[in-house]
This record gives sequence, C-alpha cells and structure tokens, in this order.
Amino acid sequence: MEGEGEEKIILVASTIPGEHILPELVARFKEKNPKISFEIEVLDTGGALKKLLRGEADLAAVGSLMEASAKEIEVTPIGRERLVFICPVNHELAMKKKVTLEDCLRYPFVFRGKTSGTRIEAERAFMQLGVPLDKVKISLEAGSTEAVINAVSVGLGITVLSETAARKAEAAGLVKIIEVEGWDVERVLYLVRDKRRKMSAAVEEFWRFASEK
Repeated sequence: MEGEGEEKIILVASTIPGEHILPELVARFKEKNPKISFEIEVLDTGGALKKLLRGEADLAAVGSLMEASAKEIEVTPIGRERLVFICPVNHELAMKKKVTLEDCLRYPFVFRGKTSGTRIEAERAFMQLGVPLDKVKISLEAGSTEAVINAVSVGLGITVLSETAARKAEAAGLVKIIEVEGWDVERVLYLVRDKRRKMSAAVEEFWRFASEK
C-alpha cells in the first residue's frame, strides 16, 4: 500500500527507454521526491501510445511517435541513440572490412512487430536512403528485443537494433555489430503526455524534471 501522502506516477514505455532511460531518470527524480512512487510497464511503441491515449497511463516514453496526432500529444526529448546493424558472430558480413547497405539487403532480416519504434525508424531510414521496403526481406517477426537478438545469434537473419541493446549483446558474445557505409541513423527518445488530460502535481513535476534533463 502507498503511504500517507504518497502519489504514484504510471509510466508506459517501449523497450529501450523503459529499460535503459527511465530507471536512471526516475532514480534521480526520487532523490528529491522520495514520496512519489512509480509503476513502469514495458510494451512496444504502439502499445505504449495506445495506453496513454486511452487514459491508462500518465506518461509514455517511446522511440518513435508513429502517427500520433499533434493535437493529442505533447513531447519532450529524453535521449538520443544510434540504430546499428547486427549479424551472427560468424556471419560473412562480420568478416568484411567494408559493408554496404546493398550487401545487407542480400540477407533476411529479423524484426519486432510493425508497431515497434525501432522497426518504424529503421524502415523510415531505408526509405530515406532510397531502399523500397519490399527489398527488405523479413524472415521472422519476434515479440521482444531479446527474442530478436536470440534469433539473429542462431542465424535466422540480421537486423537493425538500438546501439544500446546491440552493444550489450555484442559484449555477451551473441552478435556482431556491422558498420555499414552510408548508414548514420539516429533517433530521438521522447517522453509523451496526452494534452487532453490535466496532469496531477506529481506528474507535472516529473514532466518538468525530464524536460530539463
């Protein structure tokens, strides 16, 4: 049970902000606001935004805004990260000194579902680089970032992943990061609120804290 005077902030988040950005942000906020408690649920980007707009969460932290209406939401950046290619450790791309985007397109891809922020931003980058999405052959859709990494590690394909998750997987010996010529893709991670709803004092204080980060 919450103690007297405690307030709870309910956050929904996609994988990378939920697992790597929010814990540190919340910890620093609680140093000055110990009576405010938090609940964090990690979903994909689409699921997080839907929950926010249905009024089931106070704020969302996501890596893509998808098609959310500017009339409904307000955003503040809470981080940036690169998107990188990964392949199995013994894959032939891991052995090449120079890898082009065309080289990568010769192999099947593993991605999360269509409402994954990483996938949305990767597909946007492909199109901006003149690559039709029908040239990106998807062999498997997995339900989580961990499942994508495991699928890549056993040879089911290559993928584009957040650098944070990719570095961790590479350090564990599961995959190899590929430096691809001409691929310099970065995305912004956002904290999102529903403008149609009034924020509580606690939520407003956390929003202000995150905005000043």
